[in-house]
Amino acid sequence: MDRARDISTIASDPEDANVLLDGAQMETLVHATGPECCRNDFTASGEHTTAVHKKHKNKTKIKRTVYIWDMDETLILLKSLLSGQYAEASNGTKDVQQGKGIGRQWERHILKVCDEYFFYEQVENFNEPHLDTWNEYDDGMDLSNYDFNNDGLAQPCDDANKRKLAYRLRSIGNKYAQGLHKLLDDEQIKVWKDLYDVTDAYTDGWLSAGMF
Repeated sequence: MDRARDISTIASDPEDANVLLDGAQMETLVHATGPECCRNDFTASGEHTTAVHKKHKNKTKIKRTVYIWDMDETLILLKSLLSGQYAEASNGTKDVQQGKGIGRQWERHILKVCDEYFFYEQVENFNEPHLDTWNEYDDGMDLSNYDFNNDGLAQPCDDANKRKLAYRLRSIGNKYAQGLHKLLDDEQIKVWKDLYDVTDAYTDGWLSAGMF
């Protein structure tokens, strides 16, 4: 059998499943054949045998729908405000330039908070998926007086820099847990509230609808 054969065909034809699959195909096949067909049924070489598939042949297959959300767009319509698409879709009832201006304000304030409090500019190129990514490199040092701006964080991502990243991710997690009201002063909070209200009015209650 051709190694590159469509895995959907393999999944639907368990009698003909003697095939070596790469990691991505293996995982897709596992999910395609239902939760009962687990990774433990693969051999060390990645072979999913006919005998294994026969075992699962008569079990119920469960289809799942997976939704992937663009949170920036879902929460505050950031992209469509910036591009003018939100206003253009309103058939002339919305001012395009006003919408773009609101989008630029969101972009500016979000980046300002991310840079000043969450080290966005310093960590963006490391692209780590989770705050706990470098936990094993965090020695628990007190960061009260740590100088994040002068510790030399840079590529390559070796052990020394992973420790510096771990410090930042721990700090980010602690700040995030406190909430913006602990980070921003009253004037800054008012700026965010006013922007929220303007955006909610412009989008006919999009933001307030998301609160319920």
